[in-house]
Amino acid sequence: MAYEESNSVSTLTYPTPSLTKFRRIKLANLIFRLSYDLGPGPTFLETTANQESKNVPNLGVHPFYLCIEKDGKAHGVFFFNSNAQEVTLGPAPHLVYRTIGGQLEFFYFPGPTPEDVIRQYQEVIGKPMLPAYWALGYQLSQWGYKKLDTMKEVVQRTQDAGVPFDVITADIDYMYHNEDFSYDFTKWKGFPEYAQKLKNQGLHLNLIMDPGIEPTKKSWLQAKQIGASFIEWPNYYLVPKEIQNKYPMANETKVMFGVAWPDSHIAWPDFFDSSRKTETWWTEQFIKFQKMIPYDGVWIDLNEPSSFSTNEDDPWYIHKPEYFPIPHKLSPLICPLEGKFSNLESPPYPTVNVIWWDKDKPYETPVKNFLSTKTVCMVGVVNNGQYSMYDTHSLYGLVQSIASYEALKKATGKRGVVVSR
Repeated sequence: MAYEESNSVSTLTYPTPSLTKFRRIKLANLIFRLSYDLGPGPTFLETTANQESKNVPNLGVHPFYLCIEKDGKAHGVFFFNSNAQEVTLGPAPHLVYRTIGGQLEFFYFPGPTPEDVIRQYQEVIGKPMLPAYWALGYQLSQWGYKKLDTMKEVVQRTQDAGVPFDVITADIDYMYHNEDFSYDFTKWKGFPEYAQKLKNQGLHLNLIMDPGIEPTKKSWLQAKQIGASFIEWPNYYLVPKEIQNKYPMANETKVMFGVAWPDSHIAWPDFFDSSRKTETWWTEQFIKFQKMIPYDGVWIDLNEPSSFSTNEDDPWYIHKPEYFPIPHKLSPLICPLEGKFSNLESPPYPTVNVIWWDKDKPYETPVKNFLSTKTVCMVGVVNNGQYSMYDTHSLYGLVQSIASYEALKKATGKRGVVVSR
């Protein structure tokens, strides 16, 4: 084993005993068998929609692998680190772990059977949540139900065809102007009554929820009244006044704003908030909305967290007015890529996570990006400035999932299900 450290990257290299190796880097029930192609595998939670690449990160990340030897014995390794990483497979064979921050804490699971490895692994990270029984059934979901009648038609058509299913999921189409904790009273008129009808038929309803909250809505005001927190800039100097001044309820704050589906800029709740006030506010929103529409589960989306066209001069959404109730003309989030505060945005070694292969270009033509591409700035801080997004970015979806699961249980009085992107 060899260890090397500089002020920007830590590298750990160690030999592995077998060529039969499996790697799991996604929060999904999949284990991918890899060949030793000498290429670095990136681990950093990214939004990769509309990207085609051999090696870009995806929507979930967990640096754990399971190795099975020729004699059938197995071991596993979990790298307990939340910063941007690379895991490179090489000859001999060996693995090279690189991370650009955080702790170097490895857990080795000796097995000797694959089942033993997973059992030992779960002793460290905990067991998966137990969803409601109905959540294991067939589920219908489709972006593009522009009105309630469309959903009704899909449900009825599926029932008429004799296809058994348990869940129908409503994407953001049901919302009023893509705003969380709302529904379109015109196009989705009668949605609460239909949700109850589904229940009466033994079916269940999941609703999509995005983390982004507009600083113009009642939910924002309630958040501020409770003392809930949002991802912030580390100081007032970096706050873009031209954006902040648009929103009276956000004046004199350091809240970081970006762009997503809603009509206004959005901010991301600070689910790292140790005072639990953010979780309390989030739970209250779930409870109030469940009384309006009796949903059973939630799909939390865009929780990388996602921000459209960060650092871009020509945002894609300007040219896609058909995607929005009101055509977007919002300024994107711009991070400090140069100068005094750029050390986290442009670190000396940003890892292969910043290299993307555009779908309209050959794989040999990578596009240079930043760790903040399509997401929040790495200088963003949470928990009253205690942690930076540079260190916690890949954990955001996890902490939102935990808060949402607890909120769902209190809103419905049952387990339900939380599907996290």
